[in-house]
Amino acid sequence: MVLRLAYVQTVGAHQYVAYGEEQRIEPISLPAARGTIFDRNGKDLALSTPAKSVGADPSVIRDRAAAARSLARC
Repeated sequence: MVLRLAYVQTVGAHQYVAYGEEQRIEPISLPAARGTIFDRNGKDLALSTPAKSVGADPSVIRDRAAAARSLARC
C-alpha cells in the first residue's frame, strides 16, 4: 500500500491532475430558454429574446473615449 501511494504521488501524479482538471474545467452548454408568460386572455405578457451583454472594468481602462467607441460597435 505504501508503494502504491508513493507511485500515485510521484510517477502518476500528472496523470491524476489531468484527469481531475478534465472533470472540473470542461464548459457545459445548457441551452434552456425560459417559457413565455401569458396573461389571462392568452396574449404574450413576457417572452424571452436573445440579447448580447458587454461590460468593462473602469479601473483597467486608460482611454475612456476609445473604449466607449470600441464597445459601441459590439
